[in-house]
Amino acid sequence: MAAPKNSKWFLEVLGPGEGHLHAIRSVLLSKDSPFQHIEVMDLEDYGRALVLDGKVQSTQHDEFIYHEALVHPVMLLHPHPVRVMIIGGGEGATLREVLRHRTVQRALMVDIDREVVDVSRALLPELHGGAEQHHGNAHGIEPRNRLSQIGDHAVEPWRAGVFQPVRGEDDWSGLRSRKNASICPAKLRHDALPCSDV
Repeated sequence: MAAPKNSKWFLEVLGPGEGHLHAIRSVLLSKDSPFQHIEVMDLEDYGRALVLDGKVQSTQHDEFIYHEALVHPVMLLHPHPVRVMIIGGGEGATLREVLRHRTVQRALMVDIDREVVDVSRALLPELHGGAEQHHGNAHGIEPRNRLSQIGDHAVEPWRAGVFQPVRGEDDWSGLRSRKNASICPAKLRHDALPCSDV
């Protein structure tokens, strides 16, 4: 297939010897947040894409493959998921998939970067599919306070957890720190089923 005439290109570097080249129709947004560089591009083959620090996070045409595989196994494994906590996933697609389960009464998504949440709402509405209108909320919380602040939004401990760290964010690696490892169990019920893409 021939590339579109006069197209610009985006190279996503995946490793020392690997990369993916995408033809860009247009760049809708390119800005720095306090945490990362945020871009929303319209790609020739994948539609609109959220790109953080040069890494594609989600695209219109194929994000469902990742998000369905992340969410549904743990949600179906739990006997009755009622309250769900999602760490990361600022574009809202994980929240959208969680809220497909009719037993869920409340879902909270927290992401380190409020700007990713806001940009996704404005430019990638199909990714969250209006999920927040159905007993779900998305919040931006700074990484140093991320887990300790979750309780401020919770009315009771969470029944299940879906953990989706932001890729390439060094500060987010603290999710697995000793301090946060002691906070997590206090935020989850004894029968919680955490999962992660890492």
